[in-house]
Amino acid sequence: QPNLARSLHVDRRGRLWLGSTEGVVQVLDPRSGQRQVIHLPAPLDRTDVVAIAEDGQGQIWVASNGVAVLDPDTLAVRGGGALPQVPVQRYLALVAQGERVWVGGREGILELDRSGRLLRRMDDDRQGLRSNRVLSLAVDGAHLWVGTGEGLHRLTLETWQARHIPVGSAQADLPVNRYIAGLSAGQGQVHVGTLEGVSSG
Repeated sequence: QPNLARSLHVDRRGRLWLGSTEGVVQVLDPRSGQRQVIHLPAPLDRTDVVAIAEDGQGQIWVASNGVAVLDPDTLAVRGGGALPQVPVQRYLALVAQGERVWVGGREGILELDRSGRLLRRMDDDRQGLRSNRVLSLAVDGAHLWVGTGEGLHRLTLETWQARHIPVGSAQADLPVNRYIAGLSAGQGQVHVGTLEGVSSG
């Protein structure tokens, strides 16, 4: 299903990036009406492109069965393939801010610099995450908001420690607090998609 959109991103030029199945990324330019199709190389072509983000220099990052960086001008995959310091596994979330990029999947969170170098990882519950299965990410200044199968967490970037945050009407370990499907953060607010709907705070 090449037209199935699994992820969306509007870049600073106003172009729409769509992540699809089997490592396909489409770029739509509303001004010219042009559509370009990118086929990611192995191992990125083994699964859907589930997340797209743009770093402070305008590079486009994509996550599927690995992570790759696309040149915003040529649309070429930097280095010809997946970033070598990022383990090959299925990733579910990706977010960028300035010179840093964070990617989440079934084994926690990775923090990368703009060159793709691995800086830190979080895959131990001693750092505050109740679950290493990261479903969604959002960043707002000094904090990374992390949605997992066991609820919402606020990760302080300076200390690299996370704290569980109850959301919705449930203030305990009820289903609404255990599945965070979507996150959006900005201007001091966070919006959280749960089994109960959307909570904001």
